[in-house]
Amino acid sequence: TYRTNIEFRTFTNGHARVEILNLTGYRVSLLFDGEAEALVPYLLDFTANELPGGVYFARITSGNLAPVVHKMTLLAE
Repeated sequence: TYRTNIEFRTFTNGHARVEILNLTGYRVSLLFDGEAEALVPYLLDFTANELPGGVYFARITSGNLAPVVHKMTLLAE
């Protein structure tokens, strides 16, 4: 099982989205898409069993702020 947790917080109340993208920018998973409360920690479980090994990006968007992007490497057997 290939899984990890992704934690995020927003600075303001409002809509937030957490997506996992592959190297070409294609969304392979949508982990969160809804209303988020400011400064409340959200812990998301990301399971990557169906994905091949490679580089992926977690893109977190909230309100009118620029997206935050984190690079991840999936090592598959």
